[in-house]
Amino acid sequence: MNLHGRTNFLKEHLNLHEETYLSFLKLNKLSFENGFDLQVISGFRDYERQLIIWNNKASGKRELFNKSGQKVSIEKLSKNKLLEAILLYSAIPGFSRHHWGTEIDVYDAKSAKKDEVQLLPSESDQGGVFFKLHQWLDEAIGNNNSFGFFRPYENYNGGVSQEKWHLSFFPVSSKMEKILSIDIFIKEIKSSEILLKEEILKNPEYYFNTYVINTDKPPWSI
Repeated sequence: MNLHGRTNFLKEHLNLHEETYLSFLKLNKLSFENGFDLQVISGFRDYERQLIIWNNKASGKRELFNKSGQKVSIEKLSKNKLLEAILLYSAIPGFSRHHWGTEIDVYDAKSAKKDEVQLLPSESDQGGVFFKLHQWLDEAIGNNNSFGFFRPYENYNGGVSQEKWHLSFFPVSSKMEKILSIDIFIKEIKSSEILLKEEILKNPEYYFNTYVINTDKPPWSI
C-alpha cells in the first residue's frame, strides 16, 4: 500500500488529525527499520464512547486496575476513592486527550496480537511483552527522532498512571492544551450525564489540576 493509500486507511479507521496520520506513518516506518511494527490500538475516541467507558467503570460493569495492573474491587470504595480509581486510567468524558485526534495508544504487532493487548504497565515494564519497544521509543523521543510524538504520561505525577503506550503529537496537542480552562471544565461537568459528577463538583479545581492538565512535556520542548 502506498503512502496515500495508507493515509486514507488511517483516516477511515482512526480519525486522527492529518498531521498526526502522516507523522505516525513515518514513525511506523522507522520502527520497522529497527525490528518492530508499531501499530495503533486506539486513536480518536468521541465523547459518547468515553462516556460509556466512564459510566461502565463507575457502575462496576467494567474492571478497574491499580498502578501495578492489579484488579480493584469497588464494593468497599468510597465515592472519592472510586473516582480516583477510575481517573487513574480513564479521562473524564469531554476532557480525554483522545478527543483531539492527536493521541494514539500503541503496541508492537510483532510481539502480540491486537486482541491480546491490555494496555497495562506490566506490558511495558522490564520483562513485559513490549519492554523492548518502549526502550526504543525512549531513545527515539529522547533524541527528538519521534516525528513530534512524546508521552504525556511518561511518569506518574500523582494523577493519571504512567502510560508509556500513550503517544501524543506535540505540534497539534500543545495547541489544544491551551484551550483548556477550569471554567470550561466546571461548565461541562455540570451539563454532563457522567456518574460521580457531584463528587467531581465538590472540588473541581483539584480534579482539573491533577487529572486534566497534569501532564509531562517533551524533553526537547523544555
